[in-house]
Amino acid sequence: MDAISGLRIPDRPQLPELGDALRSLELDAELLATAQPPDPGRPYGRRVLLQTATLEGMIACWKPGVPCAVHDHGGSVGAVRVLAGTGLHRQYTVSEGALHLVAEDPVAPGDILVCGSTFVHAMESGLEEPMITLHLYGPTLPHMIVWDQQTGRTLKVSGGCGAWVPAEHEADQLLEVREGLVPAW
Repeated sequence: MDAISGLRIPDRPQLPELGDALRSLELDAELLATAQPPDPGRPYGRRVLLQTATLEGMIACWKPGVPCAVHDHGGSVGAVRVLAGTGLHRQYTVSEGALHLVAEDPVAPGDILVCGSTFVHAMESGLEEPMITLHLYGPTLPHMIVWDQQTGRTLKVSGGCGAWVPAEHEADQLLEVREGLVPAW
């Protein structure tokens, strides 16, 4: 975890800088061991490794075959490095009250995904083993927009919620709800 806190990233990081930081990071068994297994009702377990006003680092361990909700990053930019396992990365647009799949790509260890400030996506671990990913966001996520495809609602959730629809007992994570699948606000 010292490697994460030692990253040299400017106060207002741009996508190439986040991707380069993840690419340069030396991985070790200690880092992988920090991944939290997912709760039964979640697509992944998450553990924040670094959080300042300008940068957030998080490691995720994905439940095999369970996708996260389609989401954005609340205007922050981000980069994701696949550390272990394989999965799928889906990119979307939101228009005319619907989510439109733009691309679906396989991901494997070493792959780095960059997420612009208006990027809408979802990820899913492969079926064979849990995928483990390392995420960097700049600045720290103020909130996220999560599209609930089951109910057709668009939710604004706290930045620490995770890419899922909060359960009833997590009402403090839910900031706002809009009916329909609307573009981010």
